Amino acid sequence: LTVHRGVRVGICSQLAGEALGSIRQSVLQFLMETHALREVDARGVLSQFGINAETAALAVSELSGGQRVRLVFARMSIEQPHVLLLDEPE
Repeated sequence: LTVHRGVRVGICSQLAGEALGSIRQSVLQFLMETHALREVDARGVLSQFGINAETAALAVSELSGGQRVRLVFARMSIEQPHVLLLDEPE
């Protein structure tokens, strides 16, 4: 497989959500810090993936597997990939 050097690839592996399971920060704080977002922008991204204000206040470790995968997709969307590779997401 040859990919042009300017192509941004987003990857969601089967274990992507599980990898976030030990994070004690709130969902909102985690997204703001890992992507240098303002609170209003982070809330906007999360809401696009069905993560409401109540869920955003929970620690990432408290999320269900499906909610963590939504967070993975929210993070990928910030990077605006041209291609998504999905390996059996939950």
